[in-house]
Amino acid sequence: MTKASNMCFQFPGLAIEESLDVLVHLIDALAMNWSDKQALAITGALQGLKQEQIGSLWKPPITQQSVNRHLQRAGWFAIEKGIGFFEKQLLETVIKDYSL
Repeated sequence: MTKASNMCFQFPGLAIEESLDVLVHLIDALAMNWSDKQALAITGALQGLKQEQIGSLWKPPITQQSVNRHLQRAGWFAIEKGIGFFEKQLLETVIKDYSL
C-alpha cells in the first residue's frame, strides 16, 4: 500500500487481484475527500439504509433531499457501481478458480 492511500486489495494468486486493487484505490481516492456529512451518508448507504433513514442519523435529522446531495457530492453513484463490480468479479473468480 502506498502512503497516498488508506485502502488496498491483496489476494495472492487471484487472477484479477491487480484490477480489483486499482478499483479499491480509486474508491479510496474519492473517500479521502469526503466531508464528515458525506462519510455519514455513505456509511448509511453501505448499510442499505434508505435516504430517509440516513437522514435520521443526523442530530438534528436532515431531509432526504439533503442526504441525496451528500451522496451525490461524495460520488455514491460511482462507489455503488464499483462495489457491485468488485463483488461480482470476486465471486465469479473465486467460484471459477477455487470451485467453492
